[in-house]
Amino acid sequence: MTALQLLGKPKISGADVVIVDDMIDSGKTLKELSDRLHADGARNIYLCASHGLFTEKSMELIDDSHIKKVVITNSLPLPLNCSPKIEQLSIAPEIAAVILAEYFRRSHRDDEEIFKMEDGDD
Repeated sequence: MTALQLLGKPKISGADVVIVDDMIDSGKTLKELSDRLHADGARNIYLCASHGLFTEKSMELIDDSHIKKVVITNSLPLPLNCSPKIEQLSIAPEIAAVILAEYFRRSHRDDEEIFKMEDGDD
């Protein structure tokens, strides 16, 4: 495992800290980072991640960490032994918005191509 380094000299003592990551896998780095932030005086530690793989003993590590809450999307199902610190948010509205926008973008483009063909038939 590599040593964690905080860039610059952030003032963590008494601060609320939000960690943003792409995914949570084993939770080992998360636990190490939360221990370091807690030792540096962080008041509350939160984690936001896009995907929760939650392999190995990740739930135990999260439960034993100084993290107050972990917020993830529902891009993957939660394991059966889920920590009460986990809050899962639905990405369905965002996916629906992208599908709808893409549908109208393609429909509009197809209409423009049809109009161009009709105008050129004169």
